[in-house]
Amino acid sequence: MKKTKIKIVKLGYQKNNIVFDKLKKYKSKIFEVEIFEQDLPKCDFEWGYSFDTLRDILTTNFDEKYFNICIGYLDATIENNLFGKKLKDNNVTVVSFYQIEKILSDNNIDIFNFVLSMIYRHLTRYIVVGESLSHSATRSCLFDMCGNKNDVIYCSSQPIICNICESKIKKVQTPDGYLAVLKKELKRIRKHNYYVIVEAIKKHPYLSLFIGIISGIIIGLITNFIFELLMNYFMR
Repeated sequence: MKKTKIKIVKLGYQKNNIVFDKLKKYKSKIFEVEIFEQDLPKCDFEWGYSFDTLRDILTTNFDEKYFNICIGYLDATIENNLFGKKLKDNNVTVVSFYQIEKILSDNNIDIFNFVLSMIYRHLTRYIVVGESLSHSATRSCLFDMCGNKNDVIYCSSQPIICNICESKIKKVQTPDGYLAVLKKELKRIRKHNYYVIVEAIKKHPYLSLFIGIISGIIIGLITNFIFELLMNYFMR
């Protein structure tokens, strides 16, 4: 399968440069990225940027003969306080971290998950021509519209392709094996195991207490058994 080439543009100052360092090392079977930096002009939309300004910035020097998609990331707010917006056809998109970073942090979600989910989201929109995948219902699907920004936690912690979107993708011609690879790679986007355990404990405190007690008893028995073996060995 030929990989889709994606131009990633860091627009202006970035508080999360480490995210892009991780992205450089990320391995995918369906896309590859090259990362660029671009200065931003003075804000032209309240204290953020309008779609027109961002479209002009991202389409300038976008070599469509070399890259298939261009995605720009910025820390500032964008028009209508959206977190993402398609700016040209299906191949130029802007994504804003404004308010998203705090929402994810409050829910113990790595912002890198959000960056990846946006890449897979817009990559698939580019691949699936002629079908609208976005939907207002929140299903933890990659294509949830997330009219409420807080809903990004669902598609950034363990995104799926819902049944409706999967059926739409299957209707069109995509590269061989694309959907299977996409679903497999989406499984990598999940919370750190530590936070999964912490949240499970909070959700089921009595079960966690019971498991803790049983585990303590088992560890105690194993410890006593090992102690007796050692004592018998050294007392010979």
